[in-house]
Order: sequence, then C-alpha cells, then structure tokens
Amino acid sequence: MYSPTITFNSVSKEIGKRRFKKLVLEDVNWTIEPRSRVVILGPRNSGASALLQLIAGMELPTTGWIDRRAVSSVPGGLLRYSRHESMRQLITRLSQVYRVDPKEVAAFMAKALDRQDLLDTPTRLLPVVIKQQVSKALTYAFPCDFYVMNNASIGIGDDRFQTFCQRAFDLRSKQAGVIMLSNSGKSARKFGDEMMGALVHQRRLTLYKRLSDAIAVFESLPAEETADDEELYADRTMPEEEEFF
Repeated sequence: MYSPTITFNSVSKEIGKRRFKKLVLEDVNWTIEPRSRVVILGPRNSGASALLQLIAGMELPTTGWIDRRAVSSVPGGLLRYSRHESMRQLITRLSQVYRVDPKEVAAFMAKALDRQDLLDTPTRLLPVVIKQQVSKALTYAFPCDFYVMNNASIGIGDDRFQTFCQRAFDLRSKQAGVIMLSNSGKSARKFGDEMMGALVHQRRLTLYKRLSDAIAVFESLPAEETADDEELYADRTMPEEEEFF
C-alpha cells in the first residue's frame, strides 16, 4: 500500500557561499506522515525558509539525509521552471514528471484563468499579475502527496480566481498533506488547532501537537530587527513575482 512520507535524518543545512556560509538548521529529525497538516513558524534568520525548501526537495541537506517517498509541490510555483515557452508547452513537460494527462491540466488552467488564449502565449510575455496567478493555479493543477506553501496570508487575483483556487485546494488537500510556512502568529492562528505546529529557532526544530502551543512560543521570542543571509537566500530562490501564498 502506498504510504507517502518524507523523513529527515540528522539533517543540517548551511546557506551562503564560502566565508559567508551560515548554519541555519542543525540535527533535524522528523518524519512527515501521510496527510500531515503542519504550520511552520520561525523568526527571521531562523532557518524556516530553508526547511521548507528541503521539504519540497528544492535543496539538499549539507549533512544528514532525507528519505523522500512522496511527491511535493514547489513553494513559489512551477512557473520558475519555464524556459519561456508557452504555458501549454510547460504543462506538457511538467505532466511527464507528474504522470498526468496534459490535456486535463490545460483545461484546468484555462478554467482557472478564464482565458483560453493565455495557454499559447509565451510565459515571458505574460504580465506579472498573470504570472502570479499561473503559478498559484499550477500548484493545484497537479496532484501531490504534500502541498508545500509559503506565506499563506497573501491573496492573488480577483474574487472569482481566489474562490476557484480555494475550491481546488480544498479538493486536493482532502487526499494530501499540507505544509505551510507562516510569517506571523496572526496569519497562523486562522488555522486553529486543526493543524500541528512546528517552530524553527536557534537552528533547531520543535514540533507541537497543537498549533496554538507553537504560536505561543513563537510570539514570546524577541523580534528580529534586520534581515540577513537567510532572507536574502529566500529572495534569491523564490523571486517576488513568483511568490503567491
């Protein structure tokens, strides 16, 4: 029986290059079980962004190893993998990876955007707002075992588009896990205790059965005043125009 999991085994992660390297995660041991629903919290420079990318398979650990037996979505959206071909061409290529029918995905995207003509427009010519919507909708167009998302408080598109995406997410998440990175206790609190909590602080990961417990600890931490390497790293790997959660 297929049972998707992602297991961290003594994982540590450094970011930056050469003498600017910084250890942001240390000795993380965590098995993400099927249909897990977790909100990850962390102050600036805590390593939370790096953890999210490790979960999604976008980065490799510096030490330790990750046993990945699941398909994950990509924080920031699949449009980052576009070679500036048309959306239809991108869908055809990605459908081979996700092993789905590209015609079904194309139909989903046309309905999400309410614009059939956009499917054959080169992605480099799409306005930034449309690119954001394409990135968001593509996340739900492909079935995943875990939907890995960054900053769930940001809304993209008009009411019709947001309603469409919310319904798609509700349908997909019934059979999948959800891992969200939240940048504030306020945005995390809306999930209630239906989700577990995870806190990254001082390079360590702590898991909580109740999200409210994680939020309470998170909000008791000193506020960080400035951004440094990790925030720059997050900006480099998730361009602003592609962030949609």
